[in-house]
Amino acid sequence: NKLHGKLLMTATTTGGSSGSYTEEGFNHSTIPELLMPLRRTADLCGMEYLPPFAVRGTHNMPPERAEAFARDYREVILALRDERLDWSQAGDILNEDLSAVIRAEEAGRAG
Repeated sequence: NKLHGKLLMTATTTGGSSGSYTEEGFNHSTIPELLMPLRRTADLCGMEYLPPFAVRGTHNMPPERAEAFARDYREVILALRDERLDWSQAGDILNEDLSAVIRAEEAGRAG
């Protein structure tokens, strides 16, 4: 019961591209499908399972692209802390459209 009501969000990186994580792709599964055991564990514990933050294609990713993902992840963590995430707007992968998921900070709030 200690985890009941808590949130569970995973962050993962893959060397393979987005196309590798489709039914037709190299892995024959999507990232959410591969993370299903974690989702079921969250369900069993009464936790709220959130879409994963996924960075794909890291094998050949230029450093500036990796840094952009790091900034996005930081923004997600801060928004989570500040209760500014709207999970209802998230797709299967949290960071596919962060502008739809992260609400703007309230006026007058320090960052």
